[in-house]
Amino acid sequence: MIRFINITNQQQHIFFEKVLNESFPMTEHPSYAELLSRSDSCFVMQIILYDAAMVGIFSYWNFSSLIYCEHFAIDSKYRNQGIGGEILDTFMNEHSGQIVLEVEIPDSEIALRRINFYQRHGLIVNEFEYWQPSYSEQKLILPMYLMTTTKLDIVSFKNIKQLMYQRVYRFDVSDEHETCVTSTDFY
Repeated sequence: MIRFINITNQQQHIFFEKVLNESFPMTEHPSYAELLSRSDSCFVMQIILYDAAMVGIFSYWNFSSLIYCEHFAIDSKYRNQGIGGEILDTFMNEHSGQIVLEVEIPDSEIALRRINFYQRHGLIVNEFEYWQPSYSEQKLILPMYLMTTTKLDIVSFKNIKQLMYQRVYRFDVSDEHETCVTSTDFY
């Protein structure tokens, strides 16, 4: 059975930070302390349990109009067993509406494999120009694609990009504010 649980103890914090750092280059995530310091009620950090074992992590933004999946990763000892696909399908089934995530442009075998994985689970590559803003001044901006559950037109793409830049990356791009949905544990 798959469960998404909020982090409640030190062992879960240690696991989340370990998987985050092993799964993503430093340019693609803030420090763990920065994640913990976020005070936005739309932001959710969870541990993924699979038959009671901690197998992965999920951090996402639960906005009223969409779910932005910031970090999803499976612990290395559970990869390539089909667990990640089951987890992603469960997450997508439990969250209605548009789901959005960033992926690297397909300029390496691992980036192409990641895109193919998400496509097998129903996500679509939107090939509009998109740059992931830096999480800090020391990091570079990165060319990425947005993948979504439904194909975006240019207006929708720009609206999602603006929301992410403003709320996730803290770029002041507009005075408009998106509302969020308070998260709960999903079973």
